[in-house]
Amino acid sequence: MTASRFDDLRRAGPYLVGFGIVLPIVSAAGGVLTGWWLSLSLGVTFPFNVLAGVPLYHRMALLMYRGGGQAG
Repeated sequence: MTASRFDDLRRAGPYLVGFGIVLPIVSAAGGVLTGWWLSLSLGVTFPFNVLAGVPLYHRMALLMYRGGGQAG
């Protein structure tokens, strides 16, 4: 079965070799760029949340707990 496909492999050989080399490199580059983008976005959002978000959420919780957040 496999020996009968050698002609197909010879015809498509350079394409398959090129595909087998280029696609993993392109996929790896995409993964690296995605990871880099994610780390940059977390590097900006996390300090902002710690400095501004947590105190804001705490203040909102206090207002709601004390009844200051109820309308009417």
